[in-house]
Amino acid sequence: MYKLIGTTSPIFVSRDPQSTPKTVRSGQDYFVIMIHSAQAAFHGKIWDKVNNLIVTSQVNLNHRNLGNGCLTSINRTVAVRKNGSQPLGLNPNLISLVPAVMPNVTIGIGFIIDKQNEIVKLSGMINDNCFFNALSLAVGPASVAKNVAGIADKIIREFIKPEDQEPILDFYGDFNIATGDLKDGYYVIIGTSDDATPLPDPSIRVEVKNNKLFVGGTPADKWSYVILDVQRIPARAREMNDSASWDLKLREAEDDAELLVRNPIASEDDRKQTWNRCLKLIQESQTLLRADVNYLPKDATNIVTASLQRCRQVIDPNSPERATKGFKQGDSVWMPDISNDLTALGLPPETNINKVLEEYADQVFETRRALKAAGII
Repeated sequence: MYKLIGTTSPIFVSRDPQSTPKTVRSGQDYFVIMIHSAQAAFHGKIWDKVNNLIVTSQVNLNHRNLGNGCLTSINRTVAVRKNGSQPLGLNPNLISLVPAVMPNVTIGIGFIIDKQNEIVKLSGMINDNCFFNALSLAVGPASVAKNVAGIADKIIREFIKPEDQEPILDFYGDFNIATGDLKDGYYVIIGTSDDATPLPDPSIRVEVKNNKLFVGGTPADKWSYVILDVQRIPARAREMNDSASWDLKLREAEDDAELLVRNPIASEDDRKQTWNRCLKLIQESQTLLRADVNYLPKDATNIVTASLQRCRQVIDPNSPERATKGFKQGDSVWMPDISNDLTALGLPPETNINKVLEEYADQVFETRRALKAAGII
């Protein structure tokens, strides 16, 4: 037996049924969670005297920058269309690109009936996303999200009395990362409060096609539902840094190397001094980057290594970059020792830089492809 009314547990649907879904790996990946699509079904007597529906979300990233409590958003307010169903036009990011460094993520979704039709007064502001904010770990956006959540909580308490907060879809649960339970794909949540349209039998196949839910091969027009889209992201590229101070230091180091190679009369002492300055800037950037909560340690190392390699390639006597500045291949030029540079950055001196950066480039390519496919970039 299964429950006939209420809300289902999340039903996982693979993005590609022909391949094994990828698990979001703790400490190795990033992820995005967004609402892929949502629908409200207005069947049953419960809607006879109700004209408005409110869609809310609650998210807890279990991170120090956001605290331990769930942050509430009001996502949409919708006019009731009795005896029918309506797509809600929802596809916001609930969680922006974040590293998988927390043990679990908590998400709540509620379709709440506004029995007194009070919150409809704010429908314009709600549907303009004035009371919604995607969560990230960066301090600035996290502070904004907490302020928005505080306002959303007050609005719900003010306009909808606790005894009137009757949901037709009410989900609240954890997605575990530490145990490998969060996967790249869709999580479907179905709800109903009408005995005449009970929840589908769990044995029936559920599919997501063209932004819509299909149950047993037919459109799921009878139920309210939300489709969550989890995107596993293998890396965070350097350009996704939101003008971080560490990126400015890397740019300064790279500019110094470029200016050095453009000076054909630079002495060996000039080259050594410039390189020492470049290396110091890269070291300072590395310290800041390791403290950036938006980046995993592995990507911090890859970004710093890539910048070091870029600076070296500019001054390398055999590099194409140097040839374009008028130098002939093989011209005598001082070059710093790569093992000393790696050691200065706390990296193994035997590191195969080319191999490391090729692997990172592949991950960044996959990242851009996934984010583009999701409509995020």
